[in-house]
Amino acid sequence: MQPINNKRPNQGTPNAQQQRKQHLSYSSNIKPLGSVAQGTAQTLFGQKASKQLPKRDPAPSRTSYKLQRLWLTPIVRSMAKAAIPTLGLFAIGFYLVNNQGLRDHISTRYAETRESIQTRPEFMVDLMKVNGATDRVGDQVREASKITLPASSFELDLPIIRKRIEALDSVKAASLFLRTGGVLDIVVEQRNPVVIWRNQKGLELLDGDGVRAGVSQSRLDYAELPLIAGEGADANIAQAMSIFAAARPFENRVRGLMRIGARRWDLVLDRGQIIQLPETEPVAAVERLVAWQSAQQILARDIKTIDLRNPSRPYLRLTPFAMEELRRVRSINLGVETKL
Repeated sequence: MQPINNKRPNQGTPNAQQQRKQHLSYSSNIKPLGSVAQGTAQTLFGQKASKQLPKRDPAPSRTSYKLQRLWLTPIVRSMAKAAIPTLGLFAIGFYLVNNQGLRDHISTRYAETRESIQTRPEFMVDLMKVNGATDRVGDQVREASKITLPASSFELDLPIIRKRIEALDSVKAASLFLRTGGVLDIVVEQRNPVVIWRNQKGLELLDGDGVRAGVSQSRLDYAELPLIAGEGADANIAQAMSIFAAARPFENRVRGLMRIGARRWDLVLDRGQIIQLPETEPVAAVERLVAWQSAQQILARDIKTIDLRNPSRPYLRLTPFAMEELRRVRSINLGVETKL
């Protein structure tokens, strides 16, 4: 038997170095089990193994740098923000102008779409309601509005309709509201006539401020209103109403007031009697006449004119019949004809 040599062979020998190199080459080809399994699974499911890409240089390229610097210049930015969109709109407009068929198609489609929206039931107005006016004025308001129902609320120009209604003499102010349920509510502040003014144009209705509140074709249409006449009568409505109020004890005989010379009034009664009132304080003169009438029934006599312009001395003018009777009585008393 040969003795066992526990000593390792000399690694420096050529055979030992070759074996070591061969062992290292084999070990470099051996992969871990996990990586082998992952590659097998990716192959089975049709996935490719991820490859590590080289890192990208964050610095911009020369071309990119020049473009960024060019974009920062004011001229290029202004052209991009204003010139290019303007040119685009101009090109579109030029195309539309030269394409009649396209313009007709766009107009037709726009009209159809607008009509379909405006004629929806929730936008239709079917009823007009007038508040704050009499039946006569309400009919005038409906006629002045020039609205044919049913109509779309988009087609109703409320400011223009309000101006038409306020142009009426009998309307002082008007407000229009579109209510739910297709109702056009018109609230009217009506001018209330207090007198009838007879002038060259005919019969006009005036309110308390002297503003025309309408016209009348006949005196009988407003028989309950007092009558005034003459130039400048419309500017003295308050004084005229005070005179009518003072003459209330014999108002059933009053026919109206006549403005004389744009400075004073004549109170006209039935039977052709005329009461000439002073320029100042005419109401006081009427009050004295009422007292005179209560004491002596002066208005029941054959008197044509009572001149009250001089408060201290009234003058009476008799009727022609009364004058003849006076002459006859005087001639009988004197026995001769007396010429008055």
